[in-house]
Amino acid sequence: MKRKINRVGHNTLTISLPSKWAKKYNLQPRDELEVIEEKNRLLISSESQPKKDLGRISFKIGKENYEWSIRKILFSTYESGFDEVEIYTEEHKSIPYIIKVVENILGFEIITQSKDYCLIKNVASPLKESLPDLINKLFIVTIAFSEDVFTAFKNKDAAFLKVVEQQEWTQNKLCMACLRILHESDEVIKEPNLIYFMIETLEAVADDLKYVCQHYYDKRISLDEDSEKMFESYILLLKEMYSLYHHFDIKLHFSLSKDKNQVEYGSNLIENSKKEQRVLISYLQSASLKLYDIGREIFYRDISQSKGVIKNDSFFTSSIK
Repeated sequence: MKRKINRVGHNTLTISLPSKWAKKYNLQPRDELEVIEEKNRLLISSESQPKKDLGRISFKIGKENYEWSIRKILFSTYESGFDEVEIYTEEHKSIPYIIKVVENILGFEIITQSKDYCLIKNVASPLKESLPDLINKLFIVTIAFSEDVFTAFKNKDAAFLKVVEQQEWTQNKLCMACLRILHESDEVIKEPNLIYFMIETLEAVADDLKYVCQHYYDKRISLDEDSEKMFESYILLLKEMYSLYHHFDIKLHFSLSKDKNQVEYGSNLIENSKKEQRVLISYLQSASLKLYDIGREIFYRDISQSKGVIKNDSFFTSSIK
């Protein structure tokens, strides 16, 4: 579809909107449109676009592995944008477990239940908070979760470690809310691929910390010098990724690249560590490498969006063509 450019006044250029598109979304004179610049393209979206309606979906689950089935069904249908989920079950323990899982999903509520049936409905859509606000919260909660796990280890507080593990549910809530907005929103969202990858990866990072909690909360482990240093490096890396997501810093990008080599090919820390520390160090290494994957994608975004000459404390100068 092509449109001719018209001049209005001395400095204003305009194009006409397709009439079918304007009628479909009931656009009127003086209505506002969202316009996003992407290099040589302009993306125009209507705020009055109708919400996607995926309706109701039904599942029947058996007795075998019912907990996994319930989590998978509820998490996936919520993230995909379904508003109603029916679950028929043959396992009498399923309904209490469904109630437990639904409590940890923002907006989902059980409307009808019996001994072998549940109807779950989304009662809080669209979500009131914006996607950028939720992503900020996701980073902040992930950082707080990591710092609390570290504190529990430093204080050899096994009871606190077991409590801290529950924070992973809060982090999951935010991840699912972000993914639901990505799936159900009709507005043009910048960098959807990066955002999706980052959300999924941060969720996996929190899983690594959760497994650490589960492995150690019945033990009293003292951090040795190497494992404490690695824990601190992981938390610093998480905070740096949060900063990089919002602010381009080429010097920090290259500094992180050097640090990654130490994580991947360093001093064989896992093999040389004490037996009781190996699981902890292994999960910290796994979480750190996932964060470096986020950093790589942020770097690609920053470079592709940069123009002219990049200058940062005279550390790196390059002309982007």
